[in-house]
Amino acid sequence: MNTQIFKILIVQTAYPGDVILTTPMAQILKEKLQQVEVSFLVTPTTRELLENNPFVDHIICYDKHGKERWPWSLLKLAKRLKKMNFDLALLPHRSWRSALLAFFSHIPVRAGFDRSPATILYTQQVPYATQRHEVERNLTLLSVLGIGATQGVAPRIFPTDEDKILVDQLFQQYQIQDAIALAPGSVWPTKRWLSERFAALAKQLRQEGHSIVLIGGVNDQKIGKEIEIECKGQVINLISCLNLRQSAEAIRRCRVLVSNDSAPAHLGAAMDTPVVAIFGPTVPSFGFSPYGKEKHRIVEKKLLCRPCSNHGSKKCPIRTFECMNEITVDMVYEAVQDVLINEQ
Repeated sequence: MNTQIFKILIVQTAYPGDVILTTPMAQILKEKLQQVEVSFLVTPTTRELLENNPFVDHIICYDKHGKERWPWSLLKLAKRLKKMNFDLALLPHRSWRSALLAFFSHIPVRAGFDRSPATILYTQQVPYATQRHEVERNLTLLSVLGIGATQGVAPRIFPTDEDKILVDQLFQQYQIQDAIALAPGSVWPTKRWLSERFAALAKQLRQEGHSIVLIGGVNDQKIGKEIEIECKGQVINLISCLNLRQSAEAIRRCRVLVSNDSAPAHLGAAMDTPVVAIFGPTVPSFGFSPYGKEKHRIVEKKLLCRPCSNHGSKKCPIRTFECMNEITVDMVYEAVQDVLINEQ
């Protein structure tokens, strides 16, 4: 493709973790191309992950689960995007809705993966590299611009000065020192390690002098409260107190993050904090482990029933929940200790 591209739209309206894993695309575009304008189309809940990012020029919100969930809202947004005269749409999110938006926006070049159900709406298809990490897989979409294989460019989040001041105040208020963060939540129930084991891990680490900081969103409040009660208040529960960018800043100040296979794991990687990631129904080979193998640790139990789904589910399909039940506190504790020893 020889046409010079000036205005590029990256469409990623999935979960926060998915948005984080697309951030290297913007960085590479800015570094490799001159006079390029990079815009993102995301949901309102993930917008803050891209704010203050020097590689992102514009953020467009699409409230697909809220006020813009209706079909005519998609057409209205497409009309708006058409007026913005984008030259290229990059579509890492393999969905009909994303493809339809780019198509109805009359964006002349629309590039996505060949495993998308909506390839008929693409002008360029890129092979979906199943054995690569999602970060590197997303970067292969840039091949339509003649940008070759790129590795080692990690996701990045850019907290604002206000975010840093807020987190400063919280760390001073709670006298947080030598901190370890725990992120016990997930959208999918089967991806959550047991709350009582997070609590037991917190107690063990607290006895060694670490401050324990709980990180998560509004939907994680119940599990956070369970851990707080079990630990008799000996943890700092910041669940639902911080937005995603502020959570990233809090994680940056911690020595280790222990997380389920969920968005906080990617926040940790984006802030260069070592992550101990707990995998149950999903597996790292899907390409969604914390990016950067040397720094992070994976805790999982090899079972014939794994993986049982691409994203996790509400209930274990065989009703044993063995993938999480078999992961002991000692297994996770040893992974944390391994990180702490190797960082010295």
